[in-house]
Amino acid sequence: GMSVYFLNDTTGWVVTPKGILQTDESGRSWHKLPKSPKDVLRVWFTDPQRGFAVGLRKSLWKTVDGGRSWSRMEEADQIKTSPEHTVFNNISFLGKVGIITGSSQPPRQGASDLPDWMEPEQATRRREWPAVSVTLETHDGGEKWAPAITSIFGQITVVRLAPGGLGLGLIEFRNSFPFPSEVMAINWRTGK
Repeated sequence: GMSVYFLNDTTGWVVTPKGILQTDESGRSWHKLPKSPKDVLRVWFTDPQRGFAVGLRKSLWKTVDGGRSWSRMEEADQIKTSPEHTVFNNISFLGKVGIITGSSQPPRQGASDLPDWMEPEQATRRREWPAVSVTLETHDGGEKWAPAITSIFGQITVVRLAPGGLGLGLIEFRNSFPFPSEVMAINWRTGK
């Protein structure tokens, strides 16, 4: 998959399966960052130099030089889930407040690896199963992150923070559930 993040009108990054590309010309030309971490799904930069990358296999990375070099975030080790089943799929900042979301869901015993279209009868009977939702929050621009885990149905796929303390999170359900997704409101100041 690919994702794009622009800091302003000219400076942006795109995540591709082959690495992270960067532009300073509003996308007119791109150059590959030579030491891009693997398994990245999303990036977010708080300024042209300082950024974060999240992805598969418990991937959490940070850069302080615009993406020329990356270091692994040790906070990933504080989350006691298996790397092969843990994905961080979203990162969002508002000023110094930031949130990273992800999930850990080991395969269910007896579950098929075949896509739904190959097993339509079984697909309609697959029920949503609780997953471990993983979040990391920062209130100091990413210097320190507080990890938390909880069990929820579905996966938090997008979070956006707004001034005043309001945040919205999209939870998507993969299997049979009364509805395909839901939006949850959170107060990022109080955590409620």
